[in-house]
Amino acid sequence: MTRTDTEPTTFRARVATALHRLALAIRPNLADNSPIWHAATAGAGITDQPRSVMTRERKRALQGYRENSMLYRAVELKVDHLIGDDGIRPGSPSPELERFLNRFWDHPENDMDARLPVIAAEQIIAGDIFVLMFTDGLSGMSYLRPLPYDMVLDIEVSPTDFEREVAFIVAAGDGTTRRYPAYADDLEPTAECVFHGKINAPVGSLWGQSDLATALDEATAYKQILKDRSRLHWAMRLFNWFVTVPAGKVAEASAKYATPPQSGSIIVKSESEQWEAITPNIRGGDAAQDLFALRLDILAGLGLPPFWFGDVTGMNFSTAQIVEYNTFRNLKRKQRAFLHLLRRVLLAAGHRAYVLGALRKRPTPELITFNVADITQDDDERIAAAWRDLAAGAVDLSTALANLHSPALRRALFGQIASHIGLEITDDLLDTMEEDYAQYEREQRRREERKLAGT
Repeated sequence: MTRTDTEPTTFRARVATALHRLALAIRPNLADNSPIWHAATAGAGITDQPRSVMTRERKRALQGYRENSMLYRAVELKVDHLIGDDGIRPGSPSPELERFLNRFWDHPENDMDARLPVIAAEQIIAGDIFVLMFTDGLSGMSYLRPLPYDMVLDIEVSPTDFEREVAFIVAAGDGTTRRYPAYADDLEPTAECVFHGKINAPVGSLWGQSDLATALDEATAYKQILKDRSRLHWAMRLFNWFVTVPAGKVAEASAKYATPPQSGSIIVKSESEQWEAITPNIRGGDAAQDLFALRLDILAGLGLPPFWFGDVTGMNFSTAQIVEYNTFRNLKRKQRAFLHLLRRVLLAAGHRAYVLGALRKRPTPELITFNVADITQDDDERIAAAWRDLAAGAVDLSTALANLHSPALRRALFGQIASHIGLEITDDLLDTMEEDYAQYEREQRRREERKLAGT
């Protein structure tokens, strides 16, 4: 019998519908055609500037990096802090995966130690970095090539979710364009694909923004003012002689000094003549405060403290620490974004190696780690101090527990302490620890008995 729309829904159907809704609530459907994304269809690039404006800004940023000493130094300082003294090195708790990551990292076609500063500098200058991945189907190894910013003409996104990048339109050398897909696990393992990393992007933007963008105009003006003042200071080396004589001798003196005397000449004059050398007054002190304010505006846009550029005006140690703290927080955030891009690339390379049979186990994000120096030396000192405190606390804890003769109380107390410091203690581990402690107490009693027997 066929049920009509007017018939009541069976209990089993109602339960099935409820379970389906519950499953969607727990783990939503993230497919492009899912209704969950319907509200995200409007907004792809609505906060982006026109592409011509973005390209022009990037060219100005690149020119500033090449020609402006402050902008060049700002990029280099940020790159040095992002990568650290000893560079970035991938790792993994899985020995097999770690060996693969090291082969990928050190492969001559990748040479990531040499490539990382270039990639980091490009992302700071342009606000975007596009990396093209190739994969060898025989060895399972993947290779990377960063794409110049100007070659990427457009970013295609999902029609139902503008945050999901689908493909990139890239200019080819012969005047044509190519469409490269964004990486996805369901791509063919040997298909060429592109990764995109961006910084300083507002909500709704497909493209990032240069770290130099807010300082370009001021840095250009500052450099031009310095050039102009250099030319004016050259004029200060020029001077004219003003000779004062009685009114009746002006014509005679003009003829006499028609040719200016050479430097070192001996000039004999009467008391009626007065000589004075006059130089141009460019009022250099008047511009000092303006230049200082302009320089601070540049550094504010770059997010770097003045004393990193040798300017210690009005700065003491305490003030420098406060200013550096804000700078280091920003650099740490940039470093996390950069490591996130690297983890995406390594995870994709590992996944393709797994699909092609070069890895036995599929890698997951938590299996990929990075060995990178902390942004500040204070971070290392705080970690070392924390380990010293933890070691001292462990000694105190062992002494306190040794004086507790109730096994149940020892277990409860140790379990509470371990949970507060983030240690995961299982019942099996507690049983093993209790057995070890009982064995230790038996050994202690035997030693005491042997001492008494010997005396």
